[in-house]
Amino acid sequence: HRLSDSRLDGDEALRRSLDEREQLHSELEKLRAEFAESKRVVEEAAAESAKLARERDHQLEHWRNAVATSEQLRSGLEKDSTELQRKLKASEEALAALRKAHEHLQSRSASDLGAREAAALTHKQRLEEEIQKLKAREQD
Repeated sequence: HRLSDSRLDGDEALRRSLDEREQLHSELEKLRAEFAESKRVVEEAAAESAKLARERDHQLEHWRNAVATSEQLRSGLEKDSTELQRKLKASEEALAALRKAHEHLQSRSASDLGAREAAALTHKQRLEEEIQKLKAREQD
């Protein structure tokens, strides 16, 4: 009877051992599935992170190029502004010289006109005197 009890205990222990093994195997499969899912999520996150890093690097390069272009434009505008200021100053100086020359010519012209008018008046007076002399001779 004892042998039979002992055999039943052994069968029971074996059954429990098999159940525990099956349960452990089931838990191991769940853990493997969870690990595979976690690995997939991590790989997706790593891929997304790498994509975002590439996009960020591309955007940074774009911004660097935009800044460099902006600096070139600013430098060009500064040069243009300096050149325009230089030309404006030269134009103002030329205009001042033209005004001075114009004023001088006006003054000289007025002086010449006065001298010509005086000469013409003197000439007119001589002609009138000559005419008077001729008229006086004719009457004599």
